Amino acid sequence: MREQLSAFLGVFRYEFKMQIRRKSLWIAFAGFTLLLLSNAFTTLHSPERSITTLPLIQLVAAVTLQLNWLPAIGIGVFLADRFPRDRSSKVDELFETTPAALRTRLAGKYFGSVLASIAPAFLTYCIIIGILAFYKQTLLIFPIAIVSYAVIVVPGILFIAAFTLFCTSVLWIPLYQFLFVGYWFWGNMLSPDAGLPTLTGTILTPIGGFICAGIFGVAPMPWLKGATPFEGLASLFVLLIVPLLVMVLFYYCLKWEQSHK
Repeated sequence: MREQLSAFLGVFRYEFKMQIRRKSLWIAFAGFTLLLLSNAFTTLHSPERSITTLPLIQLVAAVTLQLNWLPAIGIGVFLADRFPRDRSSKVDELFETTPAALRTRLAGKYFGSVLASIAPAFLTYCIIIGILAFYKQTLLIFPIAIVSYAVIVVPGILFIAAFTLFCTSVLWIPLYQFLFVGYWFWGNMLSPDAGLPTLTGTILTPIGGFICAGIFGVAPMPWLKGATPFEGLASLFVLLIVPLLVMVLFYYCLKWEQSHK
């Protein structure tokens, strides 16, 4: 048990360092920050935007949801090459020579790469929340923001990461990135009234709209008029359990592949 924990931490540190040191990751999120800051200032100073008149908890939840769409795309795109890169550089074969079990290595890869990818996104979020706290003149925004981020954003990121690692084991990286961006807009941003079948407006949307509406009582998306607390909790549960199932399936696929080498 102790040996596997040590192996998990070793893989976790390796994956975290490999991802967090990517200059392109930070450059991209710096650009995202500028875009989101511009939108935030427009929202705060626009009398037509009703979001600023919401109670504090609902305001923070609405801002959290609205800040989620662009960083989530970046996280999915930058996670896409983690598994193929280790294969091409033979790092996975090196890990296979260690006593670490496959499930331990896979868990370390998943959580290490996810944490490193979410770090610049969370930094962007903190910058804008800091501006909001200054605008509202209250420090209560910070604990509310942490809870909102953990409940609204993190489940969707775990959802994205699991499918990204699994799908890029069989798909060409640029193809997956193209499909992922298309899926994100189709399954999260496209209105159900657009005339096309879409997952938007269901509990399967990883952007967190149902969680925000059901748990925090605010639905800033025009196509989501509201949700019950049960629907919000159901969406949260689905976005946590589906990544687990995907990673279990991924584990058995890798195990089968290793047994047929």
